[in-house]
Amino acid sequence: MPISAFNIDRLINFVKSRKDPSITFTIPSITKPQVIASLLKISPNKAVGIDKISARLLRIAAPAIASSLTRIINFSFESGVFPKRWKLAKITPLFKAGDEDDVSNYSQYQCLQSYPK
Repeated sequence: MPISAFNIDRLINFVKSRKDPSITFTIPSITKPQVIASLLKISPNKAVGIDKISARLLRIAAPAIASSLTRIINFSFESGVFPKRWKLAKITPLFKAGDEDDVSNYSQYQCLQSYPK
């Protein structure tokens, strides 16, 4: 079903009608050690994203960049805003089969930046 303003409004109304005001939802802040641990878990073989920052560099730089990333991530949780630049992806068409001049014979490969993952 395609997303439309009508469908979104119905979904919002459905959620609001079942919301229990006594139940709250919070996302706990993350810590610098958690960010470092996450950066160190990134596979160094991941493809380089649109920002040209390799996963290997992120692993090496983890202790130096963890404080800044922690602040950005926690601010994103608090404000509900995800940094626009982190949403960018490098899209590469991958040929499946058939006529190479027919665009429907291609699928897309999206390479996101490593650190937002």
